[in-house]
Amino acid sequence: MSRRMQQPKEKLCLPNNTTLLENAARVLEKTVAGTVWVSRPYGAETANPCHVPDRVPQKGPLAGLREGLARTEKEALAVLAVDLPKVPPELFRQLWRAWQEHPDADLVYPVAQSVAQPLAAIWHRRALPVIAQALALNRVPRLMEVVARLSSHTVAVDPDWLVNVNTPKDLNDFLLGWKQ
Repeated sequence: MSRRMQQPKEKLCLPNNTTLLENAARVLEKTVAGTVWVSRPYGAETANPCHVPDRVPQKGPLAGLREGLARTEKEALAVLAVDLPKVPPELFRQLWRAWQEHPDADLVYPVAQSVAQPLAAIWHRRALPVIAQALALNRVPRLMEVVARLSSHTVAVDPDWLVNVNTPKDLNDFLLGWKQ
């Protein structure tokens, strides 16, 4: 919903004239086989069949995760939030290798120092029931509460990769340090 940014994050432009959405899609397209789906907020209309609207209003990123996992025919889904503009394709190669070494994990995601980022991760379809239970609550479920209920494996990465732009100040700080 981009509430803290006060405008849709996916449409924000980087200095290389790509949007945050295009940046995320390019990272995934370079490293992941299959369709790249884009989750849209509840009620957002789109003509693109790869844009999947959330079916549950006001439930945050878990609603998008649920839609992607429910639609994929694959056993796992690579996920990348648009507000993580410094995630390189190499992250998904590392996550994939870790997932192959830990095939029973419901989720493989990066950590750097004290930052965990399950929105730049590989999620298994086995996570769907736990996500559905969280979405059925009468509150917005916390992503890390769901992660805690899953079998997961973490991969240590460069902290720079997990820079998150949630607010106008975050975006300004990111753009001031921009290096292509």
